[in-house]
Amino acid sequence: MNRRRVRLSLLLFGSGFCALHQPTVWLRQFRLIFGASAAASAAGVAIFVAGRGIGGIVIGKRVERSRNPLAVYGGLEIGVAISAGLAPLLFFAIRSAYLETGGYFGMPAGSRTNNIAFASPATASTPAS
Repeated sequence: MNRRRVRLSLLLFGSGFCALHQPTVWLRQFRLIFGASAAASAAGVAIFVAGRGIGGIVIGKRVERSRNPLAVYGGLEIGVAISAGLAPLLFFAIRSAYLETGGYFGMPAGSRTNNIAFASPATASTPAS
C-alpha cells in the first residue's frame, strides 16, 4: 500500500472516530443543561440521526456530481471541525437563553427546539464523512 493511501486511511479512521464521539458529547452537554431525562436523550439522538439523513439526501447528490469527491469530503470535514470548535460557545448561548426564558434544570417540551437549532448544522454536514 502506498503512503498516500495509508495517510488517507488514517484520516478517514480519525474522522469516523470523531464522528462517533460528537453525539456523545452533545448528549452529555444537553444533560447538563436540561437534565438527565429520557426525553432529552431521545431528542438528541433523533436530531442527530435526522440531520445525517437530511444531509445525506441534500449533500449526497452534490458529491455524486462532483469531479473531486475527496475535495468535497475535505470541505465537509472542515465545516464539521468549525462547528465542533464553536460548540462550547453554542452550549453557553443555549444554556443562557434557556435559563433567561424561564427554563430550569429539567426537560420541558419547549426546550427540544434548542437541541434542533444547535445540532442541525453540524449533523447535516457529516453524512459524507
